[in-house]
Formats: sequence, C-alpha cells, structure tokens
Amino acid sequence: MTLLKRLTLACSVIILTVCKSYSQDPDGCALPTYNVSHNIDDGIVVFDIYQALVNDQINLAIELAPCQAWINAEGNSCFYDQTSYSEELMASGLCGLDSWNLFLNDTEDDCCGIHVVPYYVQFSDEVGNTVFCSGLINVNIECGTECGIIDFTQILEGDTSGSDCIQVCENSNTLALAPTYSNSGYSYSWHVSGGTAVSGQGTS
Repeated sequence: MTLLKRLTLACSVIILTVCKSYSQDPDGCALPTYNVSHNIDDGIVVFDIYQALVNDQINLAIELAPCQAWINAEGNSCFYDQTSYSEELMASGLCGLDSWNLFLNDTEDDCCGIHVVPYYVQFSDEVGNTVFCSGLINVNIECGTECGIIDFTQILEGDTSGSDCIQVCENSNTLALAPTYSNSGYSYSWHVSGGTAVSGQGTS
C-alpha cells in the first residue's frame, strides 16, 4: 500500500517595509515619496500617511485653515483614504489634521503588484494664499498564494545526489507529496533555501 507524506514549504513573509526618499522645496510644496510593501493578508490598513509626515517633521495639524488632504485614486479602485481633524484646533483657525490613513479596498481581487498613489495637501499661508503640495506613495501589494503541488510519487533509483533543486513561489505555500512504503526503508531529508519546511517526514 502506498502512503503519501505531506510536506508544506512556506517562504518567510515581510509584513510591512517602509523606506522613504525625502525632498522638500523652500515653499514646502514637495512632499516626501514613500515606498511601502504590504502583504494582502495583513489587513486593509496599508500606510499611516499622517504619522509618516510627522516623522518627517511635517505637522499639518498646525498649518492654517482651511486645509484638505486627499489621495488621487482615480482609475485605481484598490485604495481609499480616511482623514480626521481636531475640532479644537480647527476652532482656533488651524488645519487640525490628526489622522490620515491609506486603506486597501478588500473587495477588489486584482490589486497585487506595484501601484503609484499620488497624495495631496492644501492649506493657507500667513497672508491667506493657498498652498498646494503633492507627493507619491509607491505601494507594493504582496499576494502570497498557494503555489501548487510537487509530486514525488515516482521512486528514483540509484544515486540521486545530483538531483536538481525545485523552485517554489515567493511568499507562498507549496505542498510536496512523497511516497512511503511500509518497511521499505525509504526516508526523506528536506533542504530549503530562502524559506521554511513547516511539517512532514524528515522536517523536524
């Protein structure tokens, strides 16, 4: 009787990586460009725009009102944003922006890959002129998926030390099936590069 042993290979997943390139002109109208990687399984909050700007010493809350903050999602249904404002700061004539997040639209199925999301702010300067600033958020949506099945049910005879490695998909799970026979003496030793062997004969 032939039994099939199951081996699951899972590559490690980077949950969220943020780096930035910063450039701001003297008038304050060029906002930073942010590069964001987000795994689709980690929820809908992709990026905290407000906190990123504060970290770059850009505090929109204390700019003069009226002000607005928004993204350009035209032609891209994968993203939307939400903002909130401090009523206390707004009452004193300030912008009052105190949160701004970029969200992934979880109703969309085709959002994997790289997207460029422009973002904008608008506020008033000390003499009442409107200041318009813009920046970019480069978003990489990583979609880990099942990467199929590797079938080792054909027994290899003789010296197999020169067997080729098998490549699997990045950020995904792969199921490997291998036969074992009662009292046959067959055993398996798995070697994984760039990932982790999760379970199965010879993986512990």
